[in-house]
Amino acid sequence: MYSKSKDNKVSIIAHGKSLKLVLPRAWAKDGKQVKVSLGLKDNEDGWREAELIAQQIERDYAQDRLKPLNEYKYDKDKEQKPKLSLIPSNDVQLIELWDKYVNFRANNKQVAETTVILNYQRVSGHIQKNPYKLLSQSHEMFTFLVENNSLKTAKRIITQWNACCHWALTMKYISKNPFEGLAATIKEPKNKKSIEEQIEDTDFIDIDPFTIDEMRKILEAFKNHHKYHHYYSLVKFFFLTGCRTSEAVGLRWRHINNDCSMVTFQEAVVCASGKLITKRLKNQDFRKFPCNKELQNLLLSIKPNIIGEDDRIFKSLTGKTIRADVFNGFVWRGCENKGATYVGIVQQLAEDGAIDHYRPQYQTRHTFITLALEKGMEVKDIARLVGNSPEIIYKHYAGSRLESITVPDLNI
Repeated sequence: MYSKSKDNKVSIIAHGKSLKLVLPRAWAKDGKQVKVSLGLKDNEDGWREAELIAQQIERDYAQDRLKPLNEYKYDKDKEQKPKLSLIPSNDVQLIELWDKYVNFRANNKQVAETTVILNYQRVSGHIQKNPYKLLSQSHEMFTFLVENNSLKTAKRIITQWNACCHWALTMKYISKNPFEGLAATIKEPKNKKSIEEQIEDTDFIDIDPFTIDEMRKILEAFKNHHKYHHYYSLVKFFFLTGCRTSEAVGLRWRHINNDCSMVTFQEAVVCASGKLITKRLKNQDFRKFPCNKELQNLLLSIKPNIIGEDDRIFKSLTGKTIRADVFNGFVWRGCENKGATYVGIVQQLAEDGAIDHYRPQYQTRHTFITLALEKGMEVKDIARLVGNSPEIIYKHYAGSRLESITVPDLNI
């Protein structure tokens, strides 16, 4: 039934509330994938036992003594459970533990796919670049990390290494965590914002809304463009809703009711390492947006007669999901690519003096919020529409309008 293969890694997957092993397809002569139910629950104890069984199967396969697969199932009725012998910490490479840790968190859906691709791959890169590999060399690893990176980066990476080894200690893969407490020894300069604050503020850097006249000129330029008029409805949607770019490109027709009077934002599409990923909204599971007549008419005008359940509302020129980086780089701003120059519509308007100066596409969001405030909408209502808290609106938008506030006479 089985054939020899260099690919001898047995995978563990969560199926419902239990765990299964997945044998490599290359092991089977017929190429079929074999899965083995273990009778183990999807928890830390279960994963630890599953790792033991997977390792035993790999060893038996390598030594040509693989038993019938049902003999590897965990027997809860045995008086004595198989014990996991602790691996001496100085014999373990950090990258091995890190791979197990990431696999465990991803399979248990404790982290989003974007976290694995963007953040965890970055941490893995720092491990691989470090000339010191073993946990017994933790001091040397730490020193190299600090000396070759900013303090902020070093602290963020060592925090992840510590979390990994804390998990490995809990799982009894190692006998001690050599990185415990090291992050606290890295003192960043005072008055530096936390990582969370920096991430939050990227949504509000240089709030510089377009004027009504500039909005009209941008829309007219898109509508009349010989190639990119296709994106006119998307740009108008940005201005009319103040939604994030990822939320607009993630919209499907099933997120709009029949008469196009209500939009339900439920998905966001982001690009991570060249791969499009659909994820939940930034701060909530979903968000309702009631359409005014202008927005309703826009959606009705582009609504197809025949709609597939998963059809995107806004698509690329080739009918695929829009990549925000491509839209912003080639269409909105313009760029140089492979020796060719692509003139962006908004950049060209700025150079021609049609608008005061160039602003990136995320300013459409700031424009909607600013105009809604100027029209007298309550902050709490605006916050609900755009998926922010009232505190954020006050902090980044309403606070900048102090010069327009008139203090009433109190007649005392």
